[in-house]
This record gives sequence, structure tokens and C-alpha cells, in this order.
Amino acid sequence: MRHPYSMRNRLSPIVLAIATALAAPAAFAVPASDALPTNGTVTYSGGASVVANTSQIPNNPGVPGLTTYSAGLTINISGTVASANTPVVIDWNATSGGATLNPNATGGGFNVGSQAVASFVNNAQLSGNTPTTVNVLNIDTTSNPSQIYGQLDMHGNGGALWVANANGIVVGSGAAITSPGGLGLIASPNATSTGTLESTFTNGTAAIDFSGATTTGYVTVDRNANLNGVGSYLLVAGNNVNVATTPGSGNLYIDGGIGANVTTTTGVMTPNDGTSGYTDTTSTVVVNVGSTASPYAGLTALVDGNLTNMGSLTVTQGQINWINGTFVNYGTLDVTPVTGQSYGVLGFDTFTTPYIPSGLTSNTQLVDGNTANPAPTGNFENAGTVTVTAAGSNGFVFFGTGFQNDLGATLNVSGSEYLLTSANGVTLAGIQNSLSGGLTVAALGDNSVVNIQSQVNASTGILLAANTANISSTATTPGDFTFYGPESGAAQMNLASGGSITGANLYMGTQGSASSTNFVVNGTMDGTSSVLFGSSGTPTGNVSGAGSITTPSLTFANLWGSVNNIISPVIALNGFQVNGSGTGGAVLVSVTADSPSGPQGVNLKVNGNLTINTGGTIAIEPGYTPNTVGTENLAPANAGSILYVQASGSITATDPTAPNNYGGIAVPNTTYGLFQFPGLVYLQSGTTLDVGSSATPVVIANAYSPNATFGRAGVFLIAPTINYYANVLYTNGNAGVVFAAPYNGLGFPNATINGALSSNSGFSGMPQIDFLRAVTPTTTYPYGLELVPTDTFTNANGNQQQFQTFLNLY
Repeated sequence: MRHPYSMRNRLSPIVLAIATALAAPAAFAVPASDALPTNGTVTYSGGASVVANTSQIPNNPGVPGLTTYSAGLTINISGTVASANTPVVIDWNATSGGATLNPNATGGGFNVGSQAVASFVNNAQLSGNTPTTVNVLNIDTTSNPSQIYGQLDMHGNGGALWVANANGIVVGSGAAITSPGGLGLIASPNATSTGTLESTFTNGTAAIDFSGATTTGYVTVDRNANLNGVGSYLLVAGNNVNVATTPGSGNLYIDGGIGANVTTTTGVMTPNDGTSGYTDTTSTVVVNVGSTASPYAGLTALVDGNLTNMGSLTVTQGQINWINGTFVNYGTLDVTPVTGQSYGVLGFDTFTTPYIPSGLTSNTQLVDGNTANPAPTGNFENAGTVTVTAAGSNGFVFFGTGFQNDLGATLNVSGSEYLLTSANGVTLAGIQNSLSGGLTVAALGDNSVVNIQSQVNASTGILLAANTANISSTATTPGDFTFYGPESGAAQMNLASGGSITGANLYMGTQGSASSTNFVVNGTMDGTSSVLFGSSGTPTGNVSGAGSITTPSLTFANLWGSVNNIISPVIALNGFQVNGSGTGGAVLVSVTADSPSGPQGVNLKVNGNLTINTGGTIAIEPGYTPNTVGTENLAPANAGSILYVQASGSITATDPTAPNNYGGIAVPNTTYGLFQFPGLVYLQSGTTLDVGSSATPVVIANAYSPNATFGRAGVFLIAPTINYYANVLYTNGNAGVVFAAPYNGLGFPNATINGALSSNSGFSGMPQIDFLRAVTPTTTYPYGLELVPTDTFTNANGNQQQFQTFLNLY
């Protein structure tokens, strides 16, 4: 799809160039002002008599304002025919041999000059002298296009008038066509004297077959041509189509390169392409039918290629079907539901996913291949205005390859909006009016992308499903906001510095792909009730950026990556920004760190009061064989991780949900809940830090090895007031444990620990610190490990240390 910023000028030079190119080709001279159809041969008449005469016609009785003509040709159709809608086929060839209608030794073809009029007069009758309709097919089998600059009309008892030329048709400026029974302009390769168009027309269902199509198969209707006199239908078929004209009163049918059957009495098209039908060809279609609402009673388009609207169109589901190209709207497009359908729909319903709203009637018309399932619609790009009118809370559904609302464009939708794409994703850059329902964007397919570049407001919720979501504007809903990757592979959301997400509950990668989802948060996220990353079956990768999350409840349910907002090489100055909300600006944070591939980092900076637990995180693995050398290592896969949390307010560490796997090791107490994390635990509060409560003591347990990695072990509790209600703490054999007040710029002042100042002589406020060490497996220590209150080790500086419990950092 085009980049949205390439569409700033709604009348794009590219599209204007297309419209110009589809005008009368420079390779062919405009016909003489008195040019008329010549060298006609009737190949089928159904019993009717067809004769022609030429004359000078000084006045035109048909169209006001066009009154002077220098030449005229009248083709009279008379006699008794067997049935209504009798077909008449006339071949207009380049030689006069055998020609019966306006023979001319030097010319041929179906042309009407600017000062000429060609009139078909139908006086045919059924038996009993009952007037009846006749459908006339004029085939120009010369090597030149058919050009109409004067008046072409059909009078009498009615019927449709068709002009067919494989080399193109031009309806030029000043042309006036009157055909109350319908008009067909056909530039398909089978428009020959022996082609299937002629043979099937005689049966009442004409074949449009693009086998062997070339760039000469164009139809151009100039904006200054007058088709007010065309009733019932206007049918235009070619691999290059440009319709820009004052419309008639009937339906507009456009076939841009799709093999199809057309009912000659109504113009209704039925796709018949693929292996069991006719051939398609890549096409370009430009429609500019005026600025009034609903200029035609209805529009039906079958397009294999690009379709451009530069005027005003009103469409319903199934009326515009295009494949393998882009439908660009530069004008106004009104999408309304068909009878019995509550949603306005663009495109084929080929999706069988949960994103489709219930009660939607599928559009199962077969295009491209004639298979059991319809081909997916191509891309859609709005560079103008799209208005969708639907019933009640229902709204707009798009099925296709890609969807784009350009910068400067407007998308007006009431109710809910569903944008479902198969490959090229969704970009919302223009104006998107507030939705009274919800927004669902499902960009399916590998490497699918959703770009939110303009404000999006939805009353009942927003769901984005894609491999990548880029949000640089605001996405706001009082309901829930959900993002996840629906396809295989890792997913990612990028929230730019100017972007924001607001909703009741923000569900970030909580379903969809089993691969991890990464988040770059440089903007703001506000979950008024909660923000949840991941779930038991959908892991979260890295969460990074310079932005912030505001919520009363933040959960990392299945963290495989790291949470880190890198703002400085100094870890104490790092910290992902989390703002507490609700009463007292508090936030509950739960982190389940369980990466199967290595250490993790969680670095949070909380503005407000914090309650934190470590969810399902375990510090040691269960199930090792007792008394077996080599199985005593209980370190989990993510051993050596870092939990580094700072809060401006209070911190309360609570009992999480992970199992206690220390039961096979001799420990002083296994009845308390364990605050587990397999690596460094650093909690720093600006006021009070509570680990558990007097009613529910909690043991910090990060012991996973007798010799943990330096810098990724130990427990640091930093606060002016520390309350550690349990009587023990479990840590690694070579780790330090520090309870201290925070640095005040000059040093570390005394902390109050369990009600006593750390500077008091004989201080006994610390809990017992049990260090993990290896021992010879015995009945008492079947796992070859024990937690003991003393240990010695050599620190990173090569100094031997013992009883590694420090009251202060200095």
C-alpha cells in the first residue's frame, strides 16, 4: 500500500495522469465531424429486418442544446420476431464487401463524429403486432478504436444498445447518448466477429472474456459527455476504464478485467473466471461520476487491478469487488448495508476468525478462480471521505488485503468498526470520528502491521491484532484495550513518545501467538483498572522505553524478557516509570519471571506507593534425585536475574503464588510464604518498606546456588524504615544482605529496622540470614544442599568475607 503521507493532495498527480492517459489516445486522430458507422453486416437478427439510410439532419430532436448535425445514419429494425429482447448483432468491418449497412469502400468501423447522429429505431413486433424490445450489439472489428463525439441514440419499442471493440472505445466531449433500455461499452478481446461475446449475446447472456487482453482494451467516457438519456443500466468493460460523466438514471456496472457473464436485459454481471470460466486481466479503473450523493441508482464493480473513485459513490455489500490491486477513494464513498444486513461492508468475507461480528451476512460471490471460496479483496486506500451508515450499534466491516486511511482523509463510522486484512495491514492516519461502538483491527498474515497515526476513540473497546502495532497518536476507550499477535512468530507493540493508550483494562499480549511479545513504551499507558502483560500461554518478551504506565494494578504474568527503561549507565538511575493511581496513588505490581532461556532484568521506578509480589516466580527447581552426585544444582533457567525496584512512597512485599521448593533442604521454617526471585533482589522505598505483615510474615528467598554470579545475587532492602516480619531470609552462599537507609547525598543515615535504629549497640533487629551451600549428601541433606546461618566466601575484590549481613552500605 502507499505510504499515507504520499496522499496529501487528494487529486494526486498519479491519478490525474491515469485519467488523462485513459482519454482519447494520441495515436488515433479524432474522426471527421461527419463520421458515421460504415460497412455494417448483420450477422444475427432473430428474424428482424435491419436496414439503414443516411441523410443530412439539420436538427436534433433528442438532446437539448445539441441541435446542428451535418450527417445522419438511421438503422431501422422492423418485422416480426419470436420473442421479446430479440438480439441483433451487427459487425462493422473495414471492407465494403458484403456490407449492407452504409457501405463505404474506403472506410469502416463504428464512429460518430461531432456533427453526426446515429439513430437505431426499433419497430419490431411480436406476432399479433405487439411492439417488443430488441437488444442490439454493434461490434467494431477494425484495428482502430470506436470514437463517439456526436449523438448516438435508440428509439422506438425499446431495448439495450451495445458497442463492442477489442481495440477500445472513446465517448468524447460533446457526445450525447440516449438509450432508455441500457447501454453497454465493451472492450474485451472476444469482441470479434467470431468471438464468444457475439455468440453468447444471441443467447441473452453475454460473455466478457479477457483472454489475450492488451493495453488497447480501454473504455473512456469523458466528463463532458452527456449520458442523461441512458436508462436501466450503463455497462462498461475493459482492462482500462475511465468513467467521468453526467450519470444516467439506472445502475452503473463496471467490469475491469474479470471474466464474467452479463445479462443483456439488465446489465447484471456474474463472475465466471478461472479454470472453468473465462480469463482475467490486470486492469485500471477510474470512476468520477459527479459530486451528488448517489449519482447512480447503484454501482457494481468487478475489478482485477486498481480502482479509483474521484467522484461520489454509494455502495452496499457485494457491489464493489476488487482483487490484486488497490481501491483508492479520492472523492466521497457512502457505504450502506444491503437489505437484511446490519453492517456496511467493503470486500469479500473470506475470513473465518473470531474478529468477524456475529450476525454478519457473508459476501460469498466467487471471483478469481471460480473456487468454493471467494478471492480476498485487494487494498483499500481512503484519500477522501468515507461515510458508513448502519443500523443501531452496528457499523463498518472491511475485508481485504490492506486498509489505509490517509493523512487528510476522513472516516465517518457510527457504531463499531472492524478492519480485517490478510497481508498488508492497517494504517489509520487521517481523521477517524469517535465510534459509539468498538474498534477491532485484525491484521492477519505473517509480518502484518497496524499503524495508529491519528486519534482513535471507541466507546466499548479497542482490539488490535497484528504481528506489529505502531501507535504514535492517542487510542482511548472507557472499555478495554487489547493487543496481541494472532499469527506465528514474535509480536511487538511500539508506543511512540507522542502516543498514548487509555482504557479500563489494558491487555498486552495476553492471547494469540505462543511466541513472546515485545513492547517499546515511549509514550503513556493508562489502565484505569489494570494493565496486564502476558498470560500462562502467551509470554511477554522485553518491555522497554522512556515512557510510563499509570494504573492501580500492573501484572507481568509470564515474563521471558526484561523490563527496563534505560536512562543511564548507572542502575540506580534506571527504572521503568510506573505511576500509581487510585486511592493514595498506589499500585499493585506482580511479576512472574520464568524465562526458559537465561537471566532476566526487572527494573521499575514507581511514583507512589507500591505493593509487589513475584507471582509464580521460583528461585529453585523441584524434583532432583536425592543422594545422586551431579543432581544437586537446583538453579532455574533464569538464575542470575535482577529485580531492581524503587518507589517514591512505601513498598510492601507480599506473599506470591509460587510453590515452596525448599522442602528437601534443611531449613528453619517452611511455613511462611516466599517472596522468590532467582537473583538480585533490590527494593528501595522513600518512606517505609514492609516485607509481609505481622499477621502474614513473608520470607525473601533468592537462594539458588552456593556460588551465584557476582552482581546478580544478594538482597538489598533500602528505606528509612524497614519492617521484616519473618525471622529468616534465604540467599545464595556468596551473597551479601543489606538493610539500610537510602543515600542522602553525603552518606547512608541510620535505618529503623524492625523498630530499632541500626546504630544501637547490640542491635538484634535483623532476621536470621540463611546461606545456601553444598554439603555431602546424607539422610539429613538428601539434596546435597543446606541453608545455614553462617558461610564464608571471597568477594569480587578477592577478600574473604563471613556472616554477610550488613546494616549499612558503607
